[in-house]
Amino acid sequence: MKSLIRNLEKEYLAIAVLVIGILLVIFPEQFAKVFPWVLGIVLLLRAVLVMILALHYKDPQHGPGKAIVYGVMGLTIMIRGSEATGIIGVIWAVYTLIEVSGEIDEMWEKKHFSAVSVIVAAVSVGLAVMLMTDPLTHFVSHIRILGLEICTSCAARRFDLIRQKRA
Repeated sequence: MKSLIRNLEKEYLAIAVLVIGILLVIFPEQFAKVFPWVLGIVLLLRAVLVMILALHYKDPQHGPGKAIVYGVMGLTIMIRGSEATGIIGVIWAVYTLIEVSGEIDEMWEKKHFSAVSVIVAAVSVGLAVMLMTDPLTHFVSHIRILGLEICTSCAARRFDLIRQKRA
């Protein structure tokens, strides 16, 4: 998500991502109902893309094994539908922890621990633990939080781009 937000130079893409964030904040329950099917479709599309990259373009970072994993996850989530919310919550939590670990490693490597970065990492870990321990209860809240994160990240990125253009 963060790499997507960092690359929001195109105005139409920034607006589309911001609108998605706003919709997540306003309608998290409705999004939670359709999320398993949307995620399943996205994972299946990713499986096809990774398979093409692996087999046709011989991309060393993408192997057919990854494509199979994405495909199996996508199909399983789509078949389970709304019953897959629990496992999606746990996967989301693990993915968040992996992302936070990368940010912590980056701070450690640069020896740059700002208060904001440390607080964001700690809050992210706390939210991930909540989602892992009781995914069904916290899923809708996390969708709303994701929407807020998208909105604030878009705004921060736009301010960065404006500041860079002025400099």
